[in-house]
Amino acid sequence: MANKNNENLSSSGNVIEDNPNNAQLTTFESTDSDIFYNNNNNKRKRSSASSGGFLQDGSLVDENDEESNFTGGAGWPSGILIMANVCLGMGILNFPRIFYEAGGITVTLISLAIFVVLIAGSLYIIAYCCRYYACVNYQDMVRVHCGRYFGLVCSVSLFFELTGSLIVKMVVLSDQLDRLYSIASGSEFTKHYYLMPIVAIVIFLPMCFIRDFTCFKYVSVGGVLAALYITFGVSMVGYILKEPGDPELFIETKDQTRDFNLLIPLLVYGYHGHVEAPLVFSGIKKQKLHNFMKTVYSYLFISTVCYAVTGVFGYLTFGRTTDVDFLLNYPKDNWFANVAILIVSFKLFTSFPVLFFVVRSVFNGFYSSVVSTISHEKIKDFLENFAIARVLQTLIIFFFIIICAVVIPNISNAISIIGAVSCHFCFTFPGLCFFFLYQKATISNRKHFIRKIGGIFYILLGTFCFGVNFTVAIQSLLKSRPSI
Repeated sequence: MANKNNENLSSSGNVIEDNPNNAQLTTFESTDSDIFYNNNNNKRKRSSASSGGFLQDGSLVDENDEESNFTGGAGWPSGILIMANVCLGMGILNFPRIFYEAGGITVTLISLAIFVVLIAGSLYIIAYCCRYYACVNYQDMVRVHCGRYFGLVCSVSLFFELTGSLIVKMVVLSDQLDRLYSIASGSEFTKHYYLMPIVAIVIFLPMCFIRDFTCFKYVSVGGVLAALYITFGVSMVGYILKEPGDPELFIETKDQTRDFNLLIPLLVYGYHGHVEAPLVFSGIKKQKLHNFMKTVYSYLFISTVCYAVTGVFGYLTFGRTTDVDFLLNYPKDNWFANVAILIVSFKLFTSFPVLFFVVRSVFNGFYSSVVSTISHEKIKDFLENFAIARVLQTLIIFFFIIICAVVIPNISNAISIIGAVSCHFCFTFPGLCFFFLYQKATISNRKHFIRKIGGIFYILLGTFCFGVNFTVAIQSLLKSRPSI
């Protein structure tokens, strides 16, 4: 008979779990993501047979055990909206340019299909690993499976990668506000250094204080609809209404090896929903793998259709002249594109707080470590107050992002670097977690061996993609610097 794994959520929000393999207690740090269980008064008690854990003989039980009906906060369709909203971010504006840089439509669509399969596999690994240890965020999953030092590296990398993504969103917002100002005033000169901060503080900042992740399912509906408008209302309609262009603009080139290397980080950036996956999985009412995979397959289908349609018709409209943001290719009197600019600003409003929530959950660990070193009891108690800590963390992170967005002029190189780092979160860390999970089994069989090989494959894939594309991104960044 399987040993019992009793996992409880303490009054302070800490998850304590009993591992039958080493009889050690592991305490996870409390984060904003714990609100899933606090809201539902759900004290989770799971046996090893229902958590996909280890039996006494060291073998793994079936991960699809039907007893794992732990209630979360929402149904799996809500997860589709959140994941699709996060995934369909600013990357959708870059896909027409990606089709040119990768060598044309055929090469890009084939690469996209292969990449989606790899993404689905890594998301399955994340859900499987989170389910075993009841992890509610990405950094806890890595720390529990891979150890303290891997967890620290993951937390630091995750903070800077997600913060970079938020900075990119603010830079895009600044560009859209510049164009709206130009259209309204008829002037080419805009002072984006005050337009973007004002809009961000008045509209975006209040949403960043939200402490319940499930609230984002409502705003995500608007975000997905906004992406669908950009896909079908702008790129497809723009292609249908365009005048015939120079056919040489659309010749599919063959010798583009270096640009093809840039395709991978841009695709990773376009599908960056891995760090939100544990939060979404934790919020599903019935936390079964097949429920979460329905969410994964659905959101990947929606995202892939939007990316493929936008990329194909955007590329067929502008060819090699396609801008990094293909909306900038349309004339100022094109009302389809002008409406899309407003839609993009709204899309940023729906996706920015979701990523910000994850950044704050990572930053909370660093904040707690610093506050714990304070010797003055009154100051320490003041800073440890949950509401005050959330407000301080939100303000610190938010204004750091705004300052960086004002001083960064170009996002193309930033997207390449962020995409290269994201390779670790998409492939490397999930592969490490999967490998270490099956290393714990004392009995090895063919199934365990194949899954360990799968973990090694994702580790090598993520490491290779990061190495190649980070090098290319740095070279592009150095080349774009003006000579002195």
